[in-house]
Amino acid sequence: MPIRLLTPATTRLLAGLLLLICCLIPAPALAQLPWQADDLNLLPPATPAEYVFGYSVEGRPLTAYIFGEGANVTMIFGAFHNNEPASAAVVDLLREYLTIHPEEWAGRTIILVPVSNPDGVAAQSRLNARGVDLNRNFPDTWSRTALAVRYNPGPRPASEPETRAIMQLVARFAPAKIVSLHQPFHCLNWNGARGRALAEEMSAHNGYTTTGDIGYPTPGSFGTYSERLGIAMVTLEMPIDEVEVCWQQNREALLAAIRTELGPVSQPRVLAKTF
Repeated sequence: MPIRLLTPATTRLLAGLLLLICCLIPAPALAQLPWQADDLNLLPPATPAEYVFGYSVEGRPLTAYIFGEGANVTMIFGAFHNNEPASAAVVDLLREYLTIHPEEWAGRTIILVPVSNPDGVAAQSRLNARGVDLNRNFPDTWSRTALAVRYNPGPRPASEPETRAIMQLVARFAPAKIVSLHQPFHCLNWNGARGRALAEEMSAHNGYTTTGDIGYPTPGSFGTYSERLGIAMVTLEMPIDEVEVCWQQNREALLAAIRTELGPVSQPRVLAKTF
């Protein structure tokens, strides 16, 4: 018996019927799929919320990356000074690490600010666009001292928009802990008893010396400002090394700071009446 080939019209009819049948079959719900732990690696990585919390003198955005939610709030800042190049890079590497390790922020809030002084980064300067050292511009211990130009505290406390934006960010999220990354002194400089406890926990992972005295006066610093708010404050002073070296030295120390439970700040406030 000769084989009869389907006509084009019949082929189109059968294809349409097959498509209709496929559409009528319900797809299994995601919860019903037999996902195993290893299969989670196939899913796209979680991403943080990106939050512009202010602008620099020259209008550049100040950006925070917010992971998770929970009462254990940690803030980590980089690049107050552009002549400390590893600080922003290490915070960015931490951001990349956290993005693919969501277990690190389960039940916690982590806020990363890789660049605190974007105009300084653009100009390759320690100072902001008005020639002010932001780490000498915070209120409460601010002083119009006769320091070198590189430590210019500004005309008054919180005179700079970057300083004010950081203060408002801290007031909004009331972190229990802050770590600010700098170079080159190779130590963990703590402020207050809570800061000392945090520094000692971090030191167990990076081997850095802990100290409450960096060796010279720092009026108007972010560290002393945060201490007056009751926040556990640590300035992580990395050595002058390649970014990858600084990251490898400090990854576990930064994760330890995030995991440490110190309790929230009881009465978050803004220590400034000048803006």
